Amino acid sequence: MSSNKKQKTKTARNAPCPCGSGKKFKRCCANDAKDAKSHLQQPSPSSQNTLKMSQLTGVLVFIIVFTVTAYWAVLGYGFVNHDDIIYVTNNPYVQQGLTVENIAWAFTSTEGANWHPLTWISHMLDVSMYGHEDAAGHHLTNLILHIANACLLFVLLVRLTGRPVPSALVAVFFALHPMHVESVAWISERKDVLSTLFGLLTLLSYQRFIITQRTSSYISMLLFYCCGLMSKPMLVSLPVIMILLDFWPLQRYSIVGAGGFKPVISNLAKNCFLSLKNKIPLFIAALASGIMTLVAQGGSGAIGSVEKFSIATRLANTSLSYVTYIGKTLWPLNLSVFYPYRDSIAPWQSGLALMCLLLVTVLVLKAWRKAPSMTIGWFWFVIALIPVIGIIQVGEQAMADRYTYIPHIGLFILVFFGAADLLKPPIIASKLWLVPVFLAIVACFMLTHQQVRTWQDTVSLFSNAVSIHPQNAFAQYALGGEYLRRGELAKAKTHLHRSMEIDNDSSGVYEKLGLVHARQGESAEALEYFLEAKNRTASAGPLLLQNLGVAYRDNDRLDEAESTLREALVLTPMDSKIHYNLGVVQFRSGQYPQARDNLQQSLEILQAPQRTSNLARAALNYNSRAAPPRVHLYLGLVYEKLEQFEPSLKHFQAAYKLDSNNMQIPVHLARVHHNYGASLVAEGNLTMAAEEFRKAIGYIPGFEESKQALQKIEEILKKE
Repeated sequence: MSSNKKQKTKTARNAPCPCGSGKKFKRCCANDAKDAKSHLQQPSPSSQNTLKMSQLTGVLVFIIVFTVTAYWAVLGYGFVNHDDIIYVTNNPYVQQGLTVENIAWAFTSTEGANWHPLTWISHMLDVSMYGHEDAAGHHLTNLILHIANACLLFVLLVRLTGRPVPSALVAVFFALHPMHVESVAWISERKDVLSTLFGLLTLLSYQRFIITQRTSSYISMLLFYCCGLMSKPMLVSLPVIMILLDFWPLQRYSIVGAGGFKPVISNLAKNCFLSLKNKIPLFIAALASGIMTLVAQGGSGAIGSVEKFSIATRLANTSLSYVTYIGKTLWPLNLSVFYPYRDSIAPWQSGLALMCLLLVTVLVLKAWRKAPSMTIGWFWFVIALIPVIGIIQVGEQAMADRYTYIPHIGLFILVFFGAADLLKPPIIASKLWLVPVFLAIVACFMLTHQQVRTWQDTVSLFSNAVSIHPQNAFAQYALGGEYLRRGELAKAKTHLHRSMEIDNDSSGVYEKLGLVHARQGESAEALEYFLEAKNRTASAGPLLLQNLGVAYRDNDRLDEAESTLREALVLTPMDSKIHYNLGVVQFRSGQYPQARDNLQQSLEILQAPQRTSNLARAALNYNSRAAPPRVHLYLGLVYEKLEQFEPSLKHFQAAYKLDSNNMQIPVHLARVHHNYGASLVAEGNLTMAAEEFRKAIGYIPGFEESKQALQKIEEILKKE
């Protein structure tokens, strides 16, 4: 009975070919059917590709041990001043840990120019587990996710292909390739390792669904994919990669030579359409994620304008970047956290790069019959890179190591599965191939271990970038900003001026130089740089406006200072520091009631955490914070000017309690107590006046005016 069924489905060699070409089957697709059949056969237990369970476990142990060893140093590193301030250290929602309100914020926020709520939640969970300032815990989570990804990749490829040896090599090089250090050692790239985890789980669920056709597997596939998109939108290309996997290694459909170009394309299109059917929900999710990402990045100004990056320049950079990614994959030296956009690309460079890409494409297509893994691996690499290749330019970089995290899987499949398909059995059996593979693994391990060290801190990270590309304006700027943060002003000025020489269009460089001069007490120079920074930006942010307002104040241009600070306050009305600086300006210009109101508002914002919800508290604290002792100090001065001595004393005492090293505060307290005593004398309350004079002398024992006033009162009281 079974033989009859086989007979019914078999096509006779002289019958018309079922592909519709009009030719006989034997002259059209017979050989392709034979090839497809051979590819569908699973390796036998005696195959060289088959490993015992203990050996499979050994591969996983190898991945874990060597990956941990390569990355171990990162557990002793801190945060870097490069997006980590956005994702963790200066993000009040993340800093409060995992709460219901903060989870709600994660699902509504486009902070970081992305919509990735699960990434935010993972950072919050780290804070809840490890504390506010423990970078080691964040690094550990990234490392665990990376190891899990490498192990899942091995399991996935074994399940898809039944070939554990090339699967193991793909997973090992994925785990140890130096270009992946950026995705693991950079805490802000949690989104990379997390989204890849969900992406691999999506593919595992899909493979399970193809075998079992269970609804539960299909639902889990959809859920994992949505989780991946909510971690990083890089996975928008995954449904297309799943169509590729339907052709190889799942072999649900075939690409057959149907006697001509048009029939081949027709058959390919038909099979792609059939493959697409069960992935429509995935494409819908990818489209939604893509739209949300474009909205988030467009709203934050992250997308580069056509004026700055022309279409021709982007296309030229695209072809060159593809080739550079391949080159750095094969020879991973001079890796940098930031690759500056090329000033100019000669037509011959982009043309040659494009020709190389087309040549590889033609070669892998020709290799389809003998090594379909090469075709699928190549297109995996090309397609996975499309969202970040720069056609839609996000940021200033020409390319980034982190962008290869998922695309590299395709290249590794091309190399190792392709080699296994093309090498003759005697060569494979001789084990000679183990020597270059072993040397490559050792080289990757050592280079990864070395690359991890560049992530020790912000200075080492960007010093490495500057050593590779001295003309790297962004790296010079970041290095200068870090030295400014550390208070090393001479080094900060050197690097910031170098950045300005390379690219003088950046308003951020001028703002940072303004801060350097302000800290050096050079208020006139600081004002010039802040004004230049404002002129070079389309819309100045609240921080720049605040710095400019303070610079106006330090140059005694109080009217301009007040108007600029009011402009900043419109943008962030709950910023305690802007209220404070505006209050100081108004105090200096004699507007004491207005100064009191703004300083009081600043203090209320600072004290808000005691009486607001977590979400409201985060919203308040997200803005710049004034120093509480300074706010109390100026409130004391304002109330003194208003001759309201009791609140003045209260604020001076609060300032002294918070900053007991400030020796000016006792002077203020003594003066207020003296003035308060003098007012009580005028009212005829000599007893209380005497007490105030004693307090003044208590703060400044040599306060002669208070001593004389107290002596007179005591003489009067004695006569009475």
